[in-house]
Amino acid sequence: MVQKKVFIGLVVLAIALALGVFAAFLSGQYIREQEEQFRSEILADFDLVPVLVPGNSLEAGETLEARNMMVRELPKRFMPENAITPDMFHEFEGKLTRVPVERGTPMVTSFVGEDGANTGASFSRVIPEDMRAITVPVSGPSAVAGLLVPGDRLDLLVQTRGQDGSVLLPLLGNVEILATGSAMRSQTADGRYRDVTLKVTPEQARQLTEAQELGRLVVNLRNPGDREPMSMEATTASDIFDGRYDDILNPQEQEEEGTRTVEIIQGVSRSGQGGDNELVDAMRTLRARAQDMEMNR
Repeated sequence: MVQKKVFIGLVVLAIALALGVFAAFLSGQYIREQEEQFRSEILADFDLVPVLVPGNSLEAGETLEARNMMVRELPKRFMPENAITPDMFHEFEGKLTRVPVERGTPMVTSFVGEDGANTGASFSRVIPEDMRAITVPVSGPSAVAGLLVPGDRLDLLVQTRGQDGSVLLPLLGNVEILATGSAMRSQTADGRYRDVTLKVTPEQARQLTEAQELGRLVVNLRNPGDREPMSMEATTASDIFDGRYDDILNPQEQEEEGTRTVEIIQGVSRSGQGGDNELVDAMRTLRARAQDMEMNR
């Protein structure tokens, strides 16, 4: 009887061990499958995909040809949307670039316009309906350093002369750049530019045109995610220094204020005015009456 119980216990123990081993095997298999799936998903994002890039920097209006293109491999997850791959090149060969493209930048379909030599016709297709493209000269650290690129957004201000000297007036905020410089003009020998083409409404186009008559346009580059409205407060030199240097910044105004507040009276006449005849006659009459009254006493 005892031996039978021992035997049954050993059988149960063996079954339990077998089930434990089987469960461990299934768990390990599941973990390995999940790990392999996870690894495959990660590696898929980093699979290298061929894409076309310019071998040299291209200006707006240049023709896409095999000699100015090269193939570059990028991880799939970093590949731009609508990127042009080598097997798509035949669809874009001979077409014109709409915007300048830096060397090594992945080519995307929006960079390319229509066939032919008329860059104006192809560029006009970039402009949305009910919008306008206007090219304006710009000043500012971003423009001087050549940091602006198509797609960037700007705040535009006007630097002009006011009653109290130089003043900076806010004009338009969050304006998108369509192009920088030009293939034929406004670009210096070191690749910098003096103008940008902006996407604006018809009313904003009129404002920009009028603003150029008032003074110099200044640009401030925005962060792409910044949607805060631009401050519309004007800035003067006095504002920058909290009025501490007004006597230096506006010496003429200070001098005029001093002239208006100081008045020198000589006798009964005011200096610089030649006297007041009526006042002098009245004083003489009063003196004469005072003398008569004194004599009558």
